[in-house]
Amino acid sequence: LWEEYEEELKSDYADLKNIGGELAGAIIAATFLKHFARYPWIHFDIAGTAFLPKSINYLPSGGTGVGIRLMYEFIKMYFGLDS
Repeated sequence: LWEEYEEELKSDYADLKNIGGELAGAIIAATFLKHFARYPWIHFDIAGTAFLPKSINYLPSGGTGVGIRLMYEFIKMYFGLDS
């Protein structure tokens, strides 16, 4: 996260504002969260893919759980839990 993104969090009224400008919304959100994490972390911006209005293929309508299978597979591989 580049320092330039910190500019978007400056506020006249608060220590930080939790909304950025028109561009780089996911990066601004991650920059905001960075101020509260005291350990390694990952920010998943799932807003656009979190819900489906109707079912598509194997995905039912509603919450999609986007990214969960990807993280599950990553953790299995990273820690050698292939079983």
